[in-house]
Amino acid sequence: MKLFWLLISVCSLLISCTKTKSSTDRATDSVAVAQANSSETEIRDCLFDTTIQTEDFLKKVPEFKNYIWDDASKTALITLANKETIVVERGGCTHFKIIGQWMQRTPKKGIEDISYWLQQCKWLSEKIMPIAEVEKLHELLDSKRYKIEQGEKRTLITLLDKEYKEWYFSVATVMNEGQTQVFLEVICHVN
Repeated sequence: MKLFWLLISVCSLLISCTKTKSSTDRATDSVAVAQANSSETEIRDCLFDTTIQTEDFLKKVPEFKNYIWDDASKTALITLANKETIVVERGGCTHFKIIGQWMQRTPKKGIEDISYWLQQCKWLSEKIMPIAEVEKLHELLDSKRYKIEQGEKRTLITLLDKEYKEWYFSVATVMNEGQTQVFLEVICHVN
């Protein structure tokens, strides 16, 4: 009889230690599975695979030897020899984007000097863009296929080509610690 009660106690202990999922746990699991399936669908629906974007393009640019790459955001923070910084982002889902942002602490020219800033944007573009975009950029600039909008503190240069969702250069003056600096931005979204 003692053996019977001992077996019953052990079985009861085992049953009480085995957890069955509550309806809340099952609902949580269902949500997790749905989110995972949704993420997989989003990845499959993307035209561009951001997982293949690496820092390799930066390694080919001698001026960009001092950088920090964030693989999660596909962004690089680059420190130039003159201590100015450039932020570069590459990737995208439905539109492949290339963004370069350069803060020039001691600008050599005012934003009204369009030819100077076109050269600066061209230099940055040549460093961060694939060769096909660089060739297209040269074609657009040489044929003057761009539109210029000038304001008091910002110049916007929009490149005109239907292959690209948007492609523009922005040059803006900003005040930082009482000094006028220029924030230069190159943005290219490929269709």
